[in-house]
Amino acid sequence: MNRDVQKMLPVQGGERIISLDIIRGFALSGILLVNMPLFQTPLVNELYMLSPALTPVDQFLRMLLDIFVEAKFFTIFSFLFGIGFYIFMKRAEEKTGRFYLLYTRRLIALAIFGLLHLIFLWYGDILLRYALSGFLLIFFYRSKEKTILKGLLAIAIILICLLSINIFSSPESLETQINNLQAEGKVKAEEAIHIYQNGSYAEWLSYRFFHEVIPVLENIPF
Repeated sequence: MNRDVQKMLPVQGGERIISLDIIRGFALSGILLVNMPLFQTPLVNELYMLSPALTPVDQFLRMLLDIFVEAKFFTIFSFLFGIGFYIFMKRAEEKTGRFYLLYTRRLIALAIFGLLHLIFLWYGDILLRYALSGFLLIFFYRSKEKTILKGLLAIAIILICLLSINIFSSPESLETQINNLQAEGKVKAEEAIHIYQNGSYAEWLSYRFFHEVIPVLENIPF
């Protein structure tokens, strides 16, 4: 067996950090809760800002979900992804000089799994986004803390600016845009429900590719 490959075999039980595995499982349970509302509807509802009709009990449960679960568990899982990146790079650096190459291969494999999941199963894939984010992490691996902080601030400022473009629009203009978007969305939602319920697998894949996969890929930079 190649020496580098032998050294990079999966970690043994004694090498695992149990506390991180526990936190990761806890975060995954929260992500499952967050994704449950998305399991009920096609992506059209999100793209066109359509809110499902909820009973008072469902509204209360959704409020609890938004306050105590939404975004928080994604933050935990993202933090764990960063820790995993650092641990992998440090161990690979100690065992072989090809740690950048090994991590790049790992990210490519993750991106492939994510893309297949996105195309053939569900629009709510996160693996592809993590893989692309992982390539950004490589540039910061040996950076100083000040450099990392400056990079984070720059990314945050750019994102805030992109998401704040509509702040210059008048409330009336925004309301008109939202109403027009929702009116179009209701027609699209009926089409999506019909395809999901009555279409063949080929028709479902074709519909999803143009109405879910492409919009998700376009939104990845945000």
